[in-house]
Amino acid sequence: MKRIFISLLILFFSLSSMRGNGLSALLTYSTFNTPDNKAYVETYISVLGSTAFFIKNASGKMQASIEIGITFSQAGVIKAYKKYTLLSPEVADTVNAPQLH
Repeated sequence: MKRIFISLLILFFSLSSMRGNGLSALLTYSTFNTPDNKAYVETYISVLGSTAFFIKNASGKMQASIEIGITFSQAGVIKAYKKYTLLSPEVADTVNAPQLH
């Protein structure tokens, strides 16, 4: 569990340093057990929209995207890896940019 926490902290700090102006992100996690007593982890990421970089997409609206990569390791062995792109809602302008979840 300690390694999972360290991996998640590394992800958080790399998210925070992605933009020169400082991407403001919050990463939390919870651990659970299934009915057959197998452990699993849920991660929750939220990014303050006003700190993300929005670009005009194909539909002509503004949208931010952040690439997320999470690695779970135990005793130096990678047990699971997930990579995905977190997209903001499309907005007409970024004056009141929404948060990304």
